[in-house]
Amino acid sequence: MPAVTKSPHRPAYWHSWWVVFVAVYVFLLLVSTCIRTTKKPTAFPTDLRMLEVHAVSGERLLDSAVQLAYWDLDSGDKQHPPVIVLHGSPGQGRELAGLSTHLSERYRLIVPDLPGFGHSAHSIPDYSIRAHAHYVWQLLDRLGVEKVHVVG
Repeated sequence: MPAVTKSPHRPAYWHSWWVVFVAVYVFLLLVSTCIRTTKKPTAFPTDLRMLEVHAVSGERLLDSAVQLAYWDLDSGDKQHPPVIVLHGSPGQGRELAGLSTHLSERYRLIVPDLPGFGHSAHSIPDYSIRAHAHYVWQLLDRLGVEKVHVVG
């Protein structure tokens, strides 16, 4: 096996791949932070609805309230169960606008901004998947939806 020779033109720390990896990561983190802080806030959509639900921590519903933003696009079709369209993390409901446009012709669509994202409250006690499931459950309960298809 041939011996590895170090280049005389580079400092010794550049030969460690992890140093380069960390440097690139820190650079991308700084760029991302700059972009997020200089980005103008989006206008509040006029067709967006707000609902107060109980804050969730683990399995417990708390006494404090959380603002949950959602769109309710009703096609008028009562034969099919509604469809709830859930965005990923991080994300927001409007990212699924293209899909929502096609589905809303036939189905009632409920498209929430999950708490912590989009136009919903950002300060919540629990960001877990289980907590978000409780928020969706509360939304559907408050809207009187008993049966639903889930897309997301």
